[in-house]
Amino acid sequence: MDESLKQKIAGLRDTRVKAAIAARTLALRELDARELKLRVEERLRAGVKNEDGTWHVAPIVKTDAEKFAKVDAEYLAHERQTAQLAYEQAVTFAAAESQRFEIEALLVALEVAGRDVAVA
Repeated sequence: MDESLKQKIAGLRDTRVKAAIAARTLALRELDARELKLRVEERLRAGVKNEDGTWHVAPIVKTDAEKFAKVDAEYLAHERQTAQLAYEQAVTFAAAESQRFEIEALLVALEVAGRDVAVA
């Protein structure tokens, strides 16, 4: 098999492994986001700490806590990072697709040149 073709196939395999790792990372982040949102909701429902260290129990019902949790700074930072990781995963998928097309083009070129792909 042509060395260039072997290298391209190995590169595609590596890129697809990166994509799989990114998918797993995003799935785990989704679980982390659920836990984080739940912790923020629980904190909001428990009340807020006053400057003097005492607790002021704010009458926040569950639905309000759910709404407020979605705009919590820590939760939003987590979501921003998740969005960045999703973008990076999409770029990895695009790279894998590009590599696949390069391999297909090389296979066609070898075939047109009359070279047996398995032997080339």
